[in-house]
Amino acid sequence: MLNGTQVIIAAAGLGTGLRPLSIERPKSLAPVCNRTLVNRLLNELQRAGIDEAVIAIGPSAHQAYQLFKAEAPADFNLRVEIMPKVFEGTVPLARHVWDSSASSAMVIYGDSLLSVDFRSLLNFHANARQQGGAATILFHRPDDLRVPRADGRTYHGVLSVDDEGRVTRFVEKPLVEEIAPPFDLANAAAFICERSLMEHPSMQEAKDFSFDVFEKIAAENRFPLYGCDIKDGFRRDIGSLRRFFDINMQVLRRELPAPIAGREVSRGVWIGEDTDCDSSRLIAPVCLGNRVVIKEGARIGPNAIIGDGCRIGERASVSESVLLEGCEVGAQAQIENIILGPHCRVGDGIELPAHCVMGAYSIIGDDDLTGV
Repeated sequence: MLNGTQVIIAAAGLGTGLRPLSIERPKSLAPVCNRTLVNRLLNELQRAGIDEAVIAIGPSAHQAYQLFKAEAPADFNLRVEIMPKVFEGTVPLARHVWDSSASSAMVIYGDSLLSVDFRSLLNFHANARQQGGAATILFHRPDDLRVPRADGRTYHGVLSVDDEGRVTRFVEKPLVEEIAPPFDLANAAAFICERSLMEHPSMQEAKDFSFDVFEKIAAENRFPLYGCDIKDGFRRDIGSLRRFFDINMQVLRRELPAPIAGREVSRGVWIGEDTDCDSSRLIAPVCLGNRVVIKEGARIGPNAIIGDGCRIGERASVSESVLLEGCEVGAQAQIENIILGPHCRVGDGIELPAHCVMGAYSIIGDDDLTGV
């Protein structure tokens, strides 16, 4: 806990938009270039001098308890709390894990790829609190702010701030046609709330921070609500299979400045430890995890991410695809524009249709996989 502020990572959602990848693991364990979202977030916190946090996961994710613990960097105290009920909202989640000794909480949604100077956010809120601020929302300017969903609404919570940084309006997922300067800033899924706000009688029935807290207090102007600019940072929400794929590719192509697992052995080629790819053809950009085996004549890339422990058969081809850990691809199989969940098996000579997504432990074709 830093200056009385507890860090709470919300990771108890069902992750339905990322199925089938999220069936056997929470969305916050989804990898981007072979590093999970939660590992990336914890490293961002550690760089800001924060060395402890609590992550709240759903009851169906109890088997992932040790997986979360393993994602914490050295010297980071990560407490994993299993929620007693199916996800009921971010406010009940925060209340459940909020330590009695913490006067405020920094809540971070665990399903985002975030690059944030958390120290600046904490300092901003400390100054806002001196002006009576009850909460501070981190905001950014996403490229897809005005891209409508099927119902005509944006994917984001939208706000405006005045010259003092005080939020003058907040609407969760407004119609795209309503968005115009200065009402064109987006909630970056990280915010700090004072305990006094959450203990107020008007907040006792709140379920969702955006709808029931931020919209309400911005409209009523009862509690000072502030907005902090993410500045050089960024936020990308991995809320769907399309977003998961695109964000992996954007990081791999260095369109987003996020770390890539492994050692860059040549321009655009990252290779993990104990990986055997000497006889393969690698076409950048490529990211290979640890203990990957690629047999003779295989062609990997461009735009291929292969997770830990994968095996690629002789003369197989993998491009424009993301393979999670433990996958096996048979000899002469063709993988292009594909997402393979963990421990999938693709038989010899199989050519999967483009834009196919296979969930964990799926098998297609000859499961003997003689080529690997």
